[in-house]
Amino acid sequence: MKYLLFTIFCLLGNQIVSSQGIAIEGGYKNLQTNHFQIGISYRLSNVYSAYSTNISSFVITDFSNKNSIGIAVNQRIYHDFEISGAISNHFIEPTIGFNVANFVKLNVGYSISKNKNYEGFTFGLLFAIGKKNYYDYIK
Repeated sequence: MKYLLFTIFCLLGNQIVSSQGIAIEGGYKNLQTNHFQIGISYRLSNVYSAYSTNISSFVITDFSNKNSIGIAVNQRIYHDFEISGAISNHFIEPTIGFNVANFVKLNVGYSISKNKNYEGFTFGLLFAIGKKNYYDYIK
């Protein structure tokens, strides 16, 4: 495990050193039922990049006993379109979505889980609140 973490750090080292900022993300997540999602997003690429990369940690809750904690990686594939993958203590979720200036993120995906409460199609709408250097540069 140590070697895996060291390898990831070495591969992303240049990106991490030149990171552009941190933001708090919050919003709606439909994962079989209505959920609230909140987390922290860390931007790895610069603000002029059309293909930005973010790493996020999050908590998803429906304000009962069903809570999930996880991490996600978002990669912009063409200006406003992005693909993402999330892993939590209850599910694995690949998504595809629409990202406006790294401020509003709208995505759909499919959650894979052993627990039937977390399995199925998902929908999410997130808002990011951060410093000016977290958002994309708009001409």
